[in-house]
Amino acid sequence: MSLALVLLQLSVMHILMAMIPGPNTVVVTYFSARMSRQAGLKAVAGIVLGSAIWVILSMLGVGVLLLEAAPSIVRCGCAGPPISFLSA
Repeated sequence: MSLALVLLQLSVMHILMAMIPGPNTVVVTYFSARMSRQAGLKAVAGIVLGSAIWVILSMLGVGVLLLEAAPSIVRCGCAGPPISFLSA
């Protein structure tokens, strides 16, 4: 199987999965249709707040991982090409 065919298949699967409504869409639709527009907007605000908290905590976790792993990366030389190579 060629690389182009594999990438095409992955792209099609990604597009199809992006079209499927997720749980957030279901919750907002339910609150908006059953209760009121204001209830739908409150659901959106809750989803946005929850997502923002999740992103911030994830970024802090990745930051801590990078800070803790930096000495090991420098010691093993896995941090990329040496600076002298870049200046040549």
